[in-house]
Amino acid sequence: FQGKEEIFKALLARLLAPPQWDDRPPLPADAGARAFAHWMVDGLYSALGKPVSLAGMRLLVAESARVQGLVAVWESAVMQPQVALLGQMLQSRMVAAPGSRPSSVLVRQPWLVIAPVVHTLLSQVIFGWASPEHLASHRQAHIDLLTELLEPHWQAAPAQGAH
Repeated sequence: FQGKEEIFKALLARLLAPPQWDDRPPLPADAGARAFAHWMVDGLYSALGKPVSLAGMRLLVAESARVQGLVAVWESAVMQPQVALLGQMLQSRMVAAPGSRPSSVLVRQPWLVIAPVVHTLLSQVIFGWASPEHLASHRQAHIDLLTELLEPHWQAAPAQGAH
């Protein structure tokens, strides 16, 4: 590495890597909203719920003001495409009238899908809430939240694959 900024950029890419959805077993076409929510939350927590991600979040919080350009590059190159992919995966499973706006706020604002994971990570960093019980409670609440938001608009067989 030629400087601290390159090290920080490499650490951001490695420590806060999003889920690799193609590496996960595909969800059956007839899966219901709860199964889809569980599948999605498992992917998010498997990537972002690791101790290395917690270390990355600590680094990001502590150093982001000094390296705003790198954080902006990471956000546009990593986070925005992942959030857009989540929106596409959701839209492929949602029922909406042709030509109308997407039926769920999760499709219109897919960043809401990852907000509970970010809250959990920040709770660990700031408050030290890292017990297995606390994490399991957050994870289950996240599944319940997504299920409640998805079920009214759910379509069992997707127009396209879940990936």
